[in-house]
Amino acid sequence: MDKNSAAIFGSGNDIYIGNFYRNKREGYGKYFLQNGSIYEGFFKENKIEGRGRMINISGFVYEGNFHNSQANGYGKMVSLD
Repeated sequence: MDKNSAAIFGSGNDIYIGNFYRNKREGYGKYFLQNGSIYEGFFKENKIEGRGRMINISGFVYEGNFHNSQANGYGKMVSLD
């Protein structure tokens, strides 16, 4: 796919809506994980990378920086309860 093409991609029950580059998640997108968590933010080479927000099924929201698909660096976590 060309850069900046929008697409929907499913892997198992995961759903990704966003940009692809060379068949990898790249740039901005939304990722609905099979476990019920939702991530909205940036991707690089198929990994969560940069600024984003993860809503966990346990009721926690982390908004901040991610590196290699993990919360990393500055961010804020709050409970939805």
